[in-house]
Amino acid sequence: MKLKSFLDKYKIDSFSLNTLIFFTIINSGNVFSYIFQFSLARFTSIENFGLYNSVSSILMYFSAIVSTLPYFVTKTLSYKNGKIIIWNYFFLIFMIINLLIIIFHFFILDFLGFKDEGYFFYIYSIINLSTLLSFLTGFLQYNKNYNKFSIVISLQMFFRFIVLLVFFYFLKNIEVHHALLSNLIPLFIILIITIYFSYKFLPNDFGLIFL
Repeated sequence: MKLKSFLDKYKIDSFSLNTLIFFTIINSGNVFSYIFQFSLARFTSIENFGLYNSVSSILMYFSAIVSTLPYFVTKTLSYKNGKIIIWNYFFLIFMIINLLIIIFHFFILDFLGFKDEGYFFYIYSIINLSTLLSFLTGFLQYNKNYNKFSIVISLQMFFRFIVLLVFFYFLKNIEVHHALLSNLIPLFIILIITIYFSYKFLPNDFGLIFL
């Protein structure tokens, strides 16, 4: 009887149902993130795992900035001319982030002892794609597409794990490059999905960004 009342409540209260779906999808992403870390520790050497985590620590500093962008976009779009000025902010933030990357480029390589500057390419690409992705998810959040917003975030973690499994299946020996590609490749996939989800909410000149 209590179970039936509980189910009836969520059938009637769509807001509660959406909240439950949002919470479930978001936390499934956290689960896949944990599984990714656990699997990587098993698939690679201790040295490679430590080096990958060193790279990830750099990405975490930038992700702290990038993760706030959806809320920034939502706030900006609520203004009268928000849809016009949002892209000015977009390019400004992109310039600032890339300026920081250039400034700390050699510092990062020396501090972490990277022998291969190729790692920097992955860092650069992941940060820039994550910035673009965060801006686009901001449009989903502004238009109250919370379920799609949560799906985008969770799928990134899921695909990251899947790509890692594919590399391990074919190569057996996971290097740092493969682990970083497991982060980079899903970003392209998720970016396409996010554009599909949010395209109708974007300005007509959105395509100019990719020219």
